[in-house]
Amino acid sequence: MLLLLTIHTFGQQQIKEQPDSLQDKDTLVSTIPITGRQVIIKSNFLPVSGEANIEINNNFLLYKNNKESIRLINLTTSKVVSRLGKFLGEPNAVYFSPSILSSRVLSPLFYIEDGGLIDEVTPAGKAVATKSRIYSVDYEVEQHQANCSWDNYARFNSRCWLFVGSSKKGKERSLFKTYRNINGIQTSELVDVSIDSTVNSWLQNLGWMALKPGGNIVAYAYNYYHAIKFIDLSTMKSFLVATNLKNDLKKVAIKALEKFDGTPIVYYTKCYAGIKYLYCLYQGLSYNNIEAKGYRTPSYLEQYDWNGKLVHRYKLDKCCYKFCVNEETGKAYFVVWRNKAGASPIYEYDIDID
Repeated sequence: MLLLLTIHTFGQQQIKEQPDSLQDKDTLVSTIPITGRQVIIKSNFLPVSGEANIEINNNFLLYKNNKESIRLINLTTSKVVSRLGKFLGEPNAVYFSPSILSSRVLSPLFYIEDGGLIDEVTPAGKAVATKSRIYSVDYEVEQHQANCSWDNYARFNSRCWLFVGSSKKGKERSLFKTYRNINGIQTSELVDVSIDSTVNSWLQNLGWMALKPGGNIVAYAYNYYHAIKFIDLSTMKSFLVATNLKNDLKKVAIKALEKFDGTPIVYYTKCYAGIKYLYCLYQGLSYNNIEAKGYRTPSYLEQYDWNGKLVHRYKLDKCCYKFCVNEETGKAYFVVWRNKAGASPIYEYDIDID
């Protein structure tokens, strides 16, 4: 990858975008099988869709799924605290394509992003509109795909948001910051997150971002590559943690991706940032294979330190789609691919937090 000499500003420091270094995953880590427990919620759930996601803050979960209202769930009482606006597919929908995020503070508990705008979810279970934006109006007007798709955003501080979206340079995916100053809300491009910037496809570099809470490290786990990029925001130096990356580069056929036919292998379907560790949900199969096997294939949870070292690898007893982690309790909560009609799709697992 070529060294780019573009100067970026993050905070008060000027930084240069640096080329990736590449390191292999630690293959000596043994796989630990773990068994989940269904979290019984006093509510009816529709089958899990591609829009599903889950976030956690203390004893509260925020759950979204297509054609259902976003739900704030109290884990202590196993009850739904509130339903926060109807989702696309419901009559009188409030949200078109919402993304959810834990605030990691007591209030607000969560954020709901929709069309770049931010609502805050209070402990009382209300969604309150704010003046915050994930991306500026100028960026939205300039880009054909201005959205930070697939829940790919994080709050850096009270005045700054980060997100992964369409690049202004022609490369398909980049990390951006949006900040407020005397001129209003501004969005600027920080660094390209593409694995192969010579291929001009928005599908190829799809993935999931996570920001270390209280830190300067962003991780980006790729959907169609067995690879994770770590970016140090203070220096803009980055490195890839990858397995068989050269083979993946040859196998990922853009035409196959563009057909949306379910044949490409899917690696990561979400990453989640803890203070101690980064967590990545690994599949290693195509969507067609997962469906053909009745959604019974096990998913894997990979646990990394923030230097990119693989610490633990867990084999789940379920085929899972999304997840979140409470490092204080050592529990991870997963959304299974298929749930029985009406039944809770949420399962709880114990993991090792050293």
